[in-house]
Amino acid sequence: KSGSRDKQFVLNITDDSGAWKLILPTGPRAAGSIAVADAKGKAILPERLLSSGIMPHGPKGVKMLAGWDSRYTRKNAAPWDTKKVAVELKKAVESGTIKPGRAIVLGCGAGTNSIYLASKGFDVTAIDIAPTALDIAKQRAAKAKVKVNWMLADVTAVPKLKPFDFMYDRGCYHGVRRSFAKEFVESAKKLSRPGT
Repeated sequence: KSGSRDKQFVLNITDDSGAWKLILPTGPRAAGSIAVADAKGKAILPERLLSSGIMPHGPKGVKMLAGWDSRYTRKNAAPWDTKKVAVELKKAVESGTIKPGRAIVLGCGAGTNSIYLASKGFDVTAIDIAPTALDIAKQRAAKAKVKVNWMLADVTAVPKLKPFDFMYDRGCYHGVRRSFAKEFVESAKKLSRPGT
């Protein structure tokens, strides 16, 4: 079965062993998702975002992905996720130094700063490598009644996106700089334009 849902293509595949659901984006800024259920309808894989662009791969890449994701599945998840908007960001937005426009948040984690920007009128795209962090972020955004374009992607190899007016990072560069500083800077160049 297939159909369209809010400018997305939905593909449902069902057989005696279970059901697979793919939601594929139609636009370059949209993200697709996947969900898998067993024959009784019990979720094997709850709906998750599909990756955008090239993700780390091979044993080292898989270990890195699992490591970041595990920070959000533990009992004491991600100590940096304070659920408080960054003071500097709040000051910049509320003083008018940064005006609403197209914004990208690199290493958005569980979404606190992305949700804040969306609540202030920004058109926000938020990238993280941890699917569980993005699941948490999506739930928080729904509760806050704001729209954010969540993307499962690698900040050191970003998908092709139109440059943004505002780019925000709180701790992402800090986490990748020892091994991927050059790649992070290249991504920042691709996502920005003069005046960003």
